[in-house]
Amino acid sequence: NPRFASVIANRLWKQAMGLGLIEPVDIIEDNTVASNPELMEFLTETIVELDFDMKQFLRAIYNKVKNF
Repeated sequence: NPRFASVIANRLWKQAMGLGLIEPVDIIEDNTVASNPELMEFLTETIVELDFDMKQFLRAIYNKVKNF
């Protein structure tokens, strides 16, 4: 399923930040638009590049947020 990476990235973003880029996180359809589409695309690409390693993905999110 091509949406798998987006769903995982969105759920982990919600875990880290308290609010998903797509809410509710359980409903992602073809016409669903993220609150920040560029960030959602970046997060989706990142989770794929990390081979769906959720620990590494969360580490990347926490480290980036900490640096801002």
